[in-house]
Amino acid sequence: MAGRCAACVGQPQAGGGPDTRTVGAKIAPENERPPAARPDMAKASLARPGESPNMAVSNRGVRMIRRTTMLAALGLLALAGVALAEVAFAQGAATGTAEVIAQRRAGLKRMGQHMEAMKPVVEAGGEVKSLEPRIDDMITWFRGLPALFPPGSDAGDTKALPAIWQDFGRFESLDQALLGQLAQMKQAAAADDKTGFATLYKSLGPQYCGTCHRPFRAR
Repeated sequence: MAGRCAACVGQPQAGGGPDTRTVGAKIAPENERPPAARPDMAKASLARPGESPNMAVSNRGVRMIRRTTMLAALGLLALAGVALAEVAFAQGAATGTAEVIAQRRAGLKRMGQHMEAMKPVVEAGGEVKSLEPRIDDMITWFRGLPALFPPGSDAGDTKALPAIWQDFGRFESLDQALLGQLAQMKQAAAADDKTGFATLYKSLGPQYCGTCHRPFRAR
């Protein structure tokens, strides 16, 4: 049939809209339509060798779901990795702070033991040359004292006050003054100068240790 009757023109089509084709217009056969207008051709273009068009569409959907799931899983793994790294860093920082506090507490305790060991020798007017190794240990330890007070190590099992980090220059200068006093004590001990050593020893506690403890150490 070459065309449609005049009464059919303008009547609704199966899709719901009016038929705007003119009388005599030909309907293109299925095999002559553009690929975009043929669903079977669109499906066939997605098909892999050995797949039917419908199977190709289905498999493509499965692949897209799998890819989306994989990307989501990788994203979760990345977030988990960041979280674990942050926790490890926090734990490492806490551990490092606790260790440095333990080191300086142990060192200061040992320095106090040296002072206690010298006291009876000085009071008895005894030979002080034997005290030289103790002075050497004190000099070595107090040289590294500032490094045992890194920023952030004022929390935890410590009596160190925030004033240390607020005025770290003064803290270091007091440490240097103490080292100068210890150097003189070492010379007196090496010469077995009992009187000179006793004078230096008696001023060490109140004039040097106390001067640092009062502003920088909690009672």
